[in-house]
Amino acid sequence: MIRRSLSSIFWINYITNWFMVLAEQFSYGSLALGMAMESLGIPFAGFAAEMSATVLVSEGKMNFTLAVIAAAVGNTVGSIISYGIGYKFGNIIRKKRKDHKLAKREESLQEYIKNYGTVTIFFAQLLGFTRPFISIPAGLLKFDFKKFALATLFGGAIYSAYSLYLTIIIRHYYDRFVYPYIGLSFISLALLIGAGYIITHFSIHFGKKLANYQNGKNNGD
Repeated sequence: MIRRSLSSIFWINYITNWFMVLAEQFSYGSLALGMAMESLGIPFAGFAAEMSATVLVSEGKMNFTLAVIAAAVGNTVGSIISYGIGYKFGNIIRKKRKDHKLAKREESLQEYIKNYGTVTIFFAQLLGFTRPFISIPAGLLKFDFKKFALATLFGGAIYSAYSLYLTIIIRHYYDRFVYPYIGLSFISLALLIGAGYIITHFSIHFGKKLANYQNGKNNGD
C-alpha cells in the first residue's frame, strides 16, 4: 500500500514537472493559451496554467504584471471566440441542450445581461465559475461587442491578479507547513483534485444518461 502511494505521488509529480517544463518553454504564451481554453469551456485548462505560472512567478522566472496581462488577454481571446459562437450558432446550441443544466445556467446569465448589461459581463469575469458561461449568452443576445470585450478584458485582468496573488500566498504556506509531511507539491495536489473532479463529474453525467436511456428503453418495451 505504501509503495503504491509513493508510486502515485511519483507519477503526479512527474506530470507536474511536465507542466512546468511546458510553462517554462512557452512562458506567458502557455498561460494565455490555458486561459483561452478555459474560456472556451475546457475544464481546468486555465487552472493548470495558473498553477504553473504561480510557481514561475514565485521563483522570479515570470513577471507578475506580465503574467496578469497574458492571462487577461488569453481569457479575452477565448471569450471573444465563445461570443462569436453564441452570435452565429447560439440558437442551435440552445435547442440541442435545452434541458442541460449548463443551458439553464446560461439562460439565467442571459436574463442578467438583459437587465444589467455591461455590469453583468464585468462581474461574471470576476468569478471563476461564471467566466466560461457568460460569453455565449452575450453573443446570442447580440450584446454590443466593444462593451463586451472591454468588460471581459478588465474583469479578467482583476480576476487573474487576485487569483495569481492568492495562489502564490497559499502555495507559500503549503510548501512550508504541509509539503514536508506528505511529499506532494501544491500544484500536484491541485491537479489531482481537479482530475478527480472532472472524472467524478463526467462519471455522474454519463451515468445519468445511461440510466435515462435504460429507463426509456424499458418503458418502450
